[in-house]
Amino acid sequence: MSSNYILTIKYVIDQITRFVPYITIIAGTSGGLCNLFTFTSRQLRDNACAFYLLFSAVFDLISILFGGVTRLMLDHYTNLLPIESSWFCKLRTYLAILPPGLATYFLTLSAVDRCLLTSRSANHRAWSRIKVARRTVVITTFIWLLSGIHLIICYDVQVINVNNNVFLCVPFENIYSIFVSIYFFVCFLLTPCVIMIGSSILTWTHIKTLQRRVGPEQFQRIANGRTDRHLITIMVFITNDECTKGYLQHGNRIVFY
Repeated sequence: MSSNYILTIKYVIDQITRFVPYITIIAGTSGGLCNLFTFTSRQLRDNACAFYLLFSAVFDLISILFGGVTRLMLDHYTNLLPIESSWFCKLRTYLAILPPGLATYFLTLSAVDRCLLTSRSANHRAWSRIKVARRTVVITTFIWLLSGIHLIICYDVQVINVNNNVFLCVPFENIYSIFVSIYFFVCFLLTPCVIMIGSSILTWTHIKTLQRRVGPEQFQRIANGRTDRHLITIMVFITNDECTKGYLQHGNRIVFY
């Protein structure tokens, strides 16, 4: 009876891990495509915040299509992947980790952009422009992709059980394992959360200060129209959700990949 119960539980868990990822991938891809259509619309085309959100959606989509699909295949279709290949391990680690990190940082930049837009300083507001956003996207992408080169160098396949075709892609067991733990915590969780929370608090403070100084009606005109006001609202309330997601995604990053 006990043995049958355990087998039943294992079967249920296996079916959940087999079919839930399909729903997640389909829903995530659909949502990502909707975001792409939204942030490429004519109304948002020259908005710096929307530009950052567009690239956040792009890298989220890459993360779902590559990371999500390969994770599903590693769990249930290992015969279709060269899991014993060192280069597959290195490439998958690199491409599965960096795109979601880039998506988070572009979301962080959009929060910073809203903070700059609502600043009392004209010099600060001047940074909230599409021209600046385009350059920032290129520089951020280059630096972020370059900073992850160590993942390709220091991750490799570890043989657990050759007969059962069990292989793990893990970092080297030395000082690097400590470094990569700190790297994930600082770069993927601590830094973006601190910046987003700080930017959201400053944005809220700027808004309240402007409303007290010029009045609600005039503030509506200063905030560059309804689109910018809506984006400000989105960025203030999205911070907590993104930091929670970052904790869930990156808290056990070494084990997951």
